[in-house]
Amino acid sequence: REERLVCERVFAPDRDAEAVMRENAIPLFSLESHRPACEFAVIGFTLVSEVVYTNLLNMLDLAGLPLRASERDENDPLVFAGGPAVYNPEPLAPFIDLFFIGEAEEDLPRMLTLLHEHSQLSRREKLEMLVREFAGVYVPAFYDENRKPLVDFAPETIQARVIKELKPEYYPAQPVVPLIDVVHDFLNVEVMRGCPHRCRFCMAESIYRPVRPRPAQDIITQITEQLSHSGYGEVTLLSLSVSDYPHIESLVQSLSARLASKRISIDLPSLRPGSVSPELLSAISKVRTGGLTIAPEAGTERLRAFVGKDFPNEAVYDTARLIFANGFRSLKLYFMVGLPTETEDDLTAIAQMANQVRDIGREFDGKRHVTVRLSPFVPEPHTPFQWDQADDEQTMFSKIKLVKSRVRGSNIQVKYHDTRASVLSCALLRGGREMATVIEEAFRLGARFDGWSEEARLDLWEQAFAT
Repeated sequence: REERLVCERVFAPDRDAEAVMRENAIPLFSLESHRPACEFAVIGFTLVSEVVYTNLLNMLDLAGLPLRASERDENDPLVFAGGPAVYNPEPLAPFIDLFFIGEAEEDLPRMLTLLHEHSQLSRREKLEMLVREFAGVYVPAFYDENRKPLVDFAPETIQARVIKELKPEYYPAQPVVPLIDVVHDFLNVEVMRGCPHRCRFCMAESIYRPVRPRPAQDIITQITEQLSHSGYGEVTLLSLSVSDYPHIESLVQSLSARLASKRISIDLPSLRPGSVSPELLSAISKVRTGGLTIAPEAGTERLRAFVGKDFPNEAVYDTARLIFANGFRSLKLYFMVGLPTETEDDLTAIAQMANQVRDIGREFDGKRHVTVRLSPFVPEPHTPFQWDQADDEQTMFSKIKLVKSRVRGSNIQVKYHDTRASVLSCALLRGGREMATVIEEAFRLGARFDGWSEEARLDLWEQAFAT
């Protein structure tokens, strides 16, 4: 805790709020003190997805800041960006003063302290100081468009910051509780960072190495403290592969024994087929038996082995049977379409696997429902597939239609990710600084909230690319 620093939140306003702010010349302001964002020393963005880039520009514009870093002066705050989306920072490079690549729990407080202690320095001097001090710092102004250093103190390679252990102090005992209804209205608790598997399409697996499980007692203490200060009725245990947490069964059983009498449920995100035990599911189901998710990703063992998901079909079926046997009434299956080396047989196998899981559900009393979620393959940076070709929109949609046509019967539903949004993600994820002009043009045309299907205006992006 640093008493000399204050950190306040600011959110992207929706379109109606943006219209009111612009009409009445209301600047972007912080939630806690209503202080204009432009009066802070630093504005920081945590970017978890490429489909929020236009929101970032909109927030800078509402704050009264020049969009381009090169046009800001000594009176403007420094603009930082971090998070998984900036592991390819180049599409946003002209807009950001400083990118932090890696895990910021330890270095961000130190960076802000240094800025406070050297507030008399110029913008350029402050940025130089941070580059010299922190390995994970990337300042685009110190590099040319080919990412070659323009100054001798800028390293040729940026080394992502990796913390050695997940310390208890990274997780505050008193979490911020929203004052309004939110989508994810539960207590999120990280149990492990990194993933023991090497799925070839997954950027998160690459950037969060090595695997670092937290001590079970630290997790239990955190949950106990945070629930007492929040009042949540559900706890979600988070990890890239939560069922691979070394002590998952004993942890969930211990939590269930403490929380079931308070009617506080425990939820796990996507489970790896073959890694789920009856004891684990029994502990989860003590309060609620809604639904669970497993991610086969591909319909055939051949394609799963190729992409790094090396488990047999029977693991999917056995896991589904365990889930239904323990009273869970719905199951989601996640698949990808368009993976490298995919054939029509692989697509047909997705439908066959989904139908088989639906049939397993019919073995038990009461209605069981299966949802199949199809996502087009998008090559991501820092993965073995980063330079593989992605399908065009028409091909993506034709593959989805093929799978849908072969999923049969009642109590099974097929949903899919917007194919046009996937094409956009391909361009943003792998683009360079040339994409900045497209992003800025899309923003000026009115693109906002591109990751929300009800808000996305992909026609505006098409105009921006054409321009």
